[in-house]
Amino acid sequence: FTVFYILIIVVSSYEIFLFSSAIIKNKFMVIYSMGYKKNHIVLSYFTMFVMYPLFLLCISYFLISYIDFLSIQWYIIDRLLLFTCVNLIFFISIGFLLAVSTKNSLIPSAFIIVFFYLLIPFAYIRPENTIIYHLFYSMNAYLSFGFNHIAIQAIIIEFLLSIIFLVLAMLIANYRDMKVVR
Repeated sequence: FTVFYILIIVVSSYEIFLFSSAIIKNKFMVIYSMGYKKNHIVLSYFTMFVMYPLFLLCISYFLISYIDFLSIQWYIIDRLLLFTCVNLIFFISIGFLLAVSTKNSLIPSAFIIVFFYLLIPFAYIRPENTIIYHLFYSMNAYLSFGFNHIAIQAIIIEFLLSIIFLVLAMLIANYRDMKVVR
C-alpha cells in the first residue's frame, strides 16, 4: 500500500507539473483560448479536472478504506469523493494562481502535492492527530453526521473561492499578455 501510494504521488506530481507548464504557455485557461487555435488544451483540462482526479481518488481512497475500516466505512465513500473533489479543485486553483503569478510551474506542483496528496489523506485516516482536522472541521462533521449547514457552507465557500482564484489568474495572465504587446 505504501509503495503504491508513493507511486501515485510521484505520477500525479509529474502530471501536475506538465499541466501547469502547459497552462503557463497556453494562455492559462480554456475560457481564454476558447479552444479555437489550441484544441488539445480542452482535452488536457478535461483530463485534469474530470478523468484524472476521479481515477486517482478512486484508487487511493478505496485503498485507504481497505487499510483502515475503523476510520472509513463504505457508506461515506460518496461523501469522501465529494469533499475530495471540492478540495482538489480548490488547491488546484490556488496552484494555478501561483503558477501564473510566479511564472514557475514547480511552485504550484509542490503546493498541491504537499497540501492535498499528503495532508488531506492523513486527515481521513487519523483526523484527530493532524492540524488539518481543525481546519476542515466541517468536512469531518459532514463525514460523520451527513449533510448539515456547516458542511454545505464549506462546499459553497471553497467552490466560490476556487472560481475567484481562477478568474484572478486569468486576469493576471491577460494583463501580462497586454503588457508584453505594448
